[in-house]
Amino acid sequence: MATITATIAAAEVGADVFSASVAVASSVGLAGGTLAGLAADFAATRGASGLFLGATEVLACAINATRFYGGWATLTDVTAAPGPFAITGATIVTTDEWAIIAPLFRLYVERESAIVLER
Repeated sequence: MATITATIAAAEVGADVFSASVAVASSVGLAGGTLAGLAADFAATRGASGLFLGATEVLACAINATRFYGGWATLTDVTAAPGPFAITGATIVTTDEWAIIAPLFRLYVERESAIVLER
Protein backbone atom coordinates (compact mmCIF):
# COMPACT_ATOMS: atom_id res chain seq x y z
CA MET A 1 0.00 0.00 0.00
CA ALA A 2 2.82 2.43 0.81
CA THR A 3 4.45 1.83 -2.58
CA ILE A 4 1.21 2.55 -4.43
CA THR A 5 0.64 5.77 -2.48
CA ALA A 6 4.20 6.99 -3.09
CA THR A 7 3.98 6.15 -6.79
CA ILE A 8 0.73 8.07 -7.19
CA ALA A 9 2.11 11.04 -5.24
CA ALA A 10 5.29 11.06 -7.34
CA ALA A 11 3.28 10.94 -10.56
CA GLU A 12 1.17 13.90 -9.42
CA VAL A 13 4.22 16.11 -8.88
CA GLY A 14 5.94 14.90 -12.03
CA ALA A 15 8.85 13.20 -10.21
CA ASP A 16 10.51 10.03 -11.37
CA VAL A 17 7.92 7.37 -10.46
CA PHE A 18 10.35 4.47 -10.56
CA SER A 19 12.79 5.99 -8.07
CA ALA A 20 10.01 7.03 -5.69
CA SER A 21 8.55 3.53 -5.80
CA VAL A 22 11.96 1.92 -5.19
CA ALA A 23 12.72 4.30 -2.31
CA VAL A 24 9.50 3.38 -0.51
CA ALA A 25 10.01 -0.32 -1.21
CA SER A 26 13.52 -0.08 0.25
CA SER A 27 12.26 1.60 3.39
CA VAL A 28 9.87 -1.27 4.12
CA GLY A 29 12.38 -4.00 3.23
CA LEU A 30 10.93 -5.00 -0.10
CA ALA A 31 13.60 -3.84 -2.54
CA GLY A 32 15.19 -6.52 -4.69
CA GLY A 33 18.87 -7.19 -5.18
CA THR A 34 21.33 -10.03 -4.72
CA LEU A 35 20.49 -12.56 -2.05
CA ALA A 36 23.81 -11.83 -0.35
CA GLY A 37 23.00 -8.12 -0.21
CA LEU A 38 19.46 -8.68 1.04
CA ALA A 39 20.68 -11.09 3.72
CA ALA A 40 23.41 -8.66 4.80
CA ASP A 41 20.88 -5.81 5.05
CA PHE A 42 18.59 -7.99 7.14
CA ALA A 43 21.42 -9.04 9.46
CA ALA A 44 22.55 -5.42 9.84
CA THR A 45 19.09 -4.18 10.79
CA ARG A 46 18.29 -7.11 13.09
CA GLY A 47 21.69 -7.49 14.76
CA ALA A 48 20.97 -5.03 17.55
CA SER A 49 17.62 -6.66 18.35
CA GLY A 50 18.99 -10.09 19.19
CA LEU A 51 19.76 -11.90 15.97
CA PHE A 52 21.71 -14.98 17.05
CA LEU A 53 22.86 -15.99 13.57
CA GLY A 54 25.93 -15.04 11.62
CA ALA A 55 25.95 -13.67 8.09
CA THR A 56 26.54 -17.17 6.64
CA GLU A 57 23.47 -18.62 8.35
CA VAL A 58 21.28 -15.68 7.33
CA LEU A 59 22.44 -16.04 3.72
CA ALA A 60 21.67 -19.79 3.85
CA CYS A 61 18.12 -18.94 4.96
CA ALA A 62 17.73 -16.53 2.02
CA ILE A 63 19.04 -19.11 -0.44
CA ASN A 64 16.77 -21.84 0.95
CA ALA A 65 13.69 -19.62 0.83
CA THR A 66 14.51 -18.60 -2.74
CA ARG A 67 15.06 -22.24 -3.74
CA PHE A 68 11.61 -23.05 -2.37
CA TYR A 69 10.18 -20.21 -4.47
CA GLY A 70 12.21 -21.48 -7.45
CA GLY A 71 10.45 -24.83 -7.16
CA TRP A 72 7.13 -23.13 -7.93
CA ALA A 73 8.08 -20.25 -10.21
CA THR A 74 10.86 -19.18 -12.55
CA LEU A 75 13.15 -16.45 -11.26
CA THR A 76 13.84 -13.46 -13.48
CA ASP A 77 17.62 -13.91 -13.04
CA VAL A 78 18.82 -16.09 -15.93
CA THR A 79 21.68 -17.54 -13.86
CA ALA A 80 19.04 -19.36 -11.80
CA ALA A 81 17.42 -20.82 -14.93
CA PRO A 82 18.96 -24.32 -14.64
CA GLY A 83 16.89 -24.92 -11.52
CA PRO A 84 16.60 -24.22 -7.80
CA PHE A 85 20.07 -25.55 -7.01
CA ALA A 86 21.66 -22.94 -9.29
CA ILE A 87 20.50 -20.28 -6.81
CA THR A 88 23.40 -18.75 -4.84
CA GLY A 89 24.15 -15.59 -2.92
CA ALA A 90 24.87 -13.87 -6.25
CA THR A 91 21.36 -14.59 -7.56
CA ILE A 92 19.40 -11.41 -8.19
CA VAL A 93 15.75 -11.25 -7.19
CA THR A 94 13.34 -8.54 -8.22
CA THR A 95 11.25 -6.52 -5.80
CA ASP A 96 8.20 -8.59 -6.76
CA GLU A 97 10.01 -11.88 -6.18
CA TRP A 98 11.45 -10.71 -2.85
CA ALA A 99 7.99 -9.62 -1.69
CA ILE A 100 6.92 -13.27 -1.99
CA ILE A 101 10.19 -14.81 -0.73
CA ALA A 102 10.85 -12.46 2.23
CA PRO A 103 8.16 -13.80 4.61
CA LEU A 104 9.47 -17.36 4.26
CA PHE A 105 13.03 -16.06 4.62
CA ARG A 106 12.13 -14.33 7.89
CA LEU A 107 10.48 -17.52 9.17
CA TYR A 108 13.60 -19.54 8.28
CA VAL A 109 15.74 -17.02 10.19
CA GLU A 110 13.44 -17.21 13.21
CA ARG A 111 13.55 -21.02 13.12
CA GLU A 112 17.34 -21.08 12.94
CA SER A 113 17.55 -18.52 15.76
CA ALA A 114 15.30 -20.69 17.91
CA ILE A 115 17.49 -23.73 17.24
CA VAL A 116 20.55 -21.75 18.33
CA LEU A 117 18.82 -20.65 21.54
CA GLU A 118 17.72 -24.20 22.38
CA ARG A 119 21.26 -25.56 22.25
